Amino acid sequence: MCSTYRLEARDTTRGLARVGTVVSVALALGLAAPTSVSAAPPSDPPPTGRGLIISGSIVGGLGVAALVPGVVFLITGRNSREGLASAIGAILTTVGVIGVGTGVGLLAPGIIRHRRYQDWKASSTDAAAARVGRIGVAPGGLVFRF
Repeated sequence: MCSTYRLEARDTTRGLARVGTVVSVALALGLAAPTSVSAAPPSDPPPTGRGLIISGSIVGGLGVAALVPGVVFLITGRNSREGLASAIGAILTTVGVIGVGTGVGLLAPGIIRHRRYQDWKASSTDAAAARVGRIGVAPGGLVFRF
């Protein structure tokens, strides 16, 4: 009677299969016969960064939208006797600078993550197969892109 064991361990912090280590331990304990071990499954895709890019663009745009009138109110508020325009200008300028800074702070990591995702996508055979399936392949392997 021959039993077949399939042993697999997962590193939950990275989600990578540690098949080679488990097979070595199983062979040492006599739980499994020596067989060929396939490579680890492809890694999960990295974050696309799309959410950071979108939110950074929105927050940065709102920051610019508050910064421009804030500076205008600060400049025109100097000639005003009441000082209300200067106060509004100071508030809008502060909010605008914070918004632009936050927008850039979100946009920069989003772009970096998106570039990493694009590199992963280009090197992944699964992603290449998905692109070919969506776009279409002519006989002979020609890919048509529009």
